[in-house]
Amino acid sequence: MVDAVVERLTRAIVGGEIAEGETLPTEGELCEQLGVSRSVLREAIRVLSFCGLLEVKQGRGTIVCTPKESIPQDAIAMFVEANNVSLEHMMEFRAPIEVEVARLAALRRDDEQLRTMQDSLDTILSSLQSLETCIEADTAFHHALVAATGNPVFAITIHPISNLLRRSRILTIKHFGIEVVIEHHVTILDAVRRQDSEAAAVAMSLHMSHTSANLRDIGLHEETN
Repeated sequence: MVDAVVERLTRAIVGGEIAEGETLPTEGELCEQLGVSRSVLREAIRVLSFCGLLEVKQGRGTIVCTPKESIPQDAIAMFVEANNVSLEHMMEFRAPIEVEVARLAALRRDDEQLRTMQDSLDTILSSLQSLETCIEADTAFHHALVAATGNPVFAITIHPISNLLRRSRILTIKHFGIEVVIEHHVTILDAVRRQDSEAAAVAMSLHMSHTSANLRDIGLHEETN
């Protein structure tokens, strides 16, 4: 019964029947409209609040919301952590997506996003002795590419694996240094700046292939020691 109420209210909200910012009818009215008990309704509202579609405000009632990007991101991140997703699985998922991100970023980027990418690269070049700073700058570079696509779905799917990405960056930089990362980023940025989408995709594909190969080498090295 709870699932049916959740589905019905979700359709009404997503379909625009109930607008963002609108207050739901009182609990009694909703129970009558939906033909359910108060306990069923309260559980359905709890579920929809967790999903970001509703917000219960003291003194104001239950307000309809637009789901925030953090809701699906948090759910994916929890799944990744709970299921011990491997770095190999992460790279199999990440590689084709990052290639398309680079392709679209080259076509859609603006000057501010280009500056963010350049600033990230400059930070890496000026902080070669600081692993933490290099990792943060590397992350910022890829986030700027995602933002440049103008497609929020990329952020929803990529950002939740940030912990795995961080681990990947730590391992590859520690074992192989930052120099190749810099070289790849320079090539990617140059293609994005020129709005050469195919060159950007090729450069990112090389970057992902190189990262995957490095992670495999690290895994084999650790297995034999």
